[in-house]
Amino acid sequence: MRISIIVPMYYGQKYVKQMINQVDQCAKEADGIDVELILYNDCPEEEIKVMPCEHIQNIKCINADQNLGIQGARVQGLKHATGEYVLFLDQDDIIKPQYIKSQMNMIGNADAVVCRVIHNKRLHYTDSFRFEEVVTKEFMLHKWDSIISPGQVIIKKSAIPVAWKTKILKTNGADDYMLWLLMMLEGKAFSLNDDILFEHIVSGDNFSENTNKMMDSEDEMISVLKSCTLCEEAIWDSLKDSLRRIHVKDLDTSKYSFNVLKKIVCKRDRWLPVEVKNVAIYGAGELGMSLGAICKRNGIAVRCLIDRNAEFILSDIPVYKLEDIPNDIDAIIVSLKDKTIKADIEKKTPCMKIYMIEDLINN
Repeated sequence: MRISIIVPMYYGQKYVKQMINQVDQCAKEADGIDVELILYNDCPEEEIKVMPCEHIQNIKCINADQNLGIQGARVQGLKHATGEYVLFLDQDDIIKPQYIKSQMNMIGNADAVVCRVIHNKRLHYTDSFRFEEVVTKEFMLHKWDSIISPGQVIIKKSAIPVAWKTKILKTNGADDYMLWLLMMLEGKAFSLNDDILFEHIVSGDNFSENTNKMMDSEDEMISVLKSCTLCEEAIWDSLKDSLRRIHVKDLDTSKYSFNVLKKIVCKRDRWLPVEVKNVAIYGAGELGMSLGAICKRNGIAVRCLIDRNAEFILSDIPVYKLEDIPNDIDAIIVSLKDKTIKADIEKKTPCMKIYMIEDLINN
């Protein structure tokens, strides 16, 4: 049995050592499975050089003559793959040493196997976003892409649809979503692996620019899927509306966070009452994490973060549910926009000072 790991690279020489080392560790753990690594260099301006390793059976480095984009690079890499199974990784992805062994133990007779993932320093699937409920054809056809990255998925090479290999999206972003939808609509079976084997790295690129590109890519995807006539056209129109609503919501959240942080910067160290020396921050999202960093820089101790999904969040600061927070806290800072949350917190912590971040920055 052989698995081909295909990694499109773009100015990726700096990632080569880490990628080869982690795949080599996977190959060491995966007894009886040959591992082939294909680095497809999609940047003609840079030549990729590889290093020797011990356990990978074969490393191929392909330097492209022209930039093809992420899907084009994956498809070209696929043409060089000799394995019965395929894994598409991004150049900065992180996989655990037991990744291949665990995934191949779980794939059985299915056409693909999906593992759990760490995304943006938190477990992506939670009690309110259940793994077994969202990685389904029904959810992905009517809601959004619940698989964060193709790095979560080992696929039978023979199960990859012809349409995905021939209809290349011009804009990067939605080609993996298109792959899952095509496979699911063709009746391909997905197995679920409860092991957390993959970490998706979130880049610091401009959020709104990335959102616009993703929407363009999703529009392309939907046009391709309509042309395949695998289901009614109205379903694709409905999916497009659903995806737009998600993006608008995310942009609104990003705009709110930006405005809050801008006002805090303008107030410098005068945004909190002087008597507040240690705090808990309610909401462990990006804004909550940023507020924690600002508090530390201002000499205010952050005792903990508070979040209903506490057990799914990875942070250097302790994360608790509201009912489990320590008693020796001067105040709770609520990073969320919804002011109705304050009444609920007051009921559960009647002796605690509670500040809505919006009130603090507007005083």
